[in-house]
This record gives sequence, C-alpha cells and structure tokens, in this order.
Amino acid sequence: MSNHNAELAESTLINLFGQHDELAHLRVKKRGKTVTVYSTDEHGDMQHVRFKLVDGLTWTTEFPTHRERWEKTPFTGSIKELAEQVITDFSWALANPHAAS
Repeated sequence: MSNHNAELAESTLINLFGQHDELAHLRVKKRGKTVTVYSTDEHGDMQHVRFKLVDGLTWTTEFPTHRERWEKTPFTGSIKELAEQVITDFSWALANPHAAS
C-alpha cells in the first residue's frame, strides 16, 4: 500500500508545483516510502525537499543539509498540506539556484 501512496503523493506534488511558474524547474521522484523534489542542471541534481511516508496517509518533511544528509522536521500531515506549507513558508528551499536575478 505504501508504494501506491507514494505514487499518489508524486502525482499530487507534480500537480501542485505545476500551478506555480516559478517552480517549473522542479522534478519529483519516488523511491519506496519517500518522494524527493529536486532540480537538475549541467552539474547534476540538487535536492530541495523530501517527503517521507510515516503511516497511512501521514507524511513528514525533510530538508537537505550542506553535508548532503537529510534534516528531519517536526512537521507531519497529508502530502498536500505539507507541500503547501513548503511552498508558502519555505519557498527558499524550492528556489531555482540558476535563475537569473
């Protein structure tokens, strides 16, 4: 069941990010119980945020550190609630680092 939940989460994130032109650079990939939001350029992938399935339909949010590890947050909720929180409150984490200023 968790694989199905991850597929639904992946689809939800693609739809939510697709509603924002400034997030067009983002890509989403699922792996097991995690769905990772990343962007890519000529230097490779850059991780922006990761959502991890806790149980049922409850997810948690993790952000990458400068040491290429994941920092857990205290936030839990549905994938839609967490994605909207990241878009609203942590937009810096989704910013395109290669966008022209």
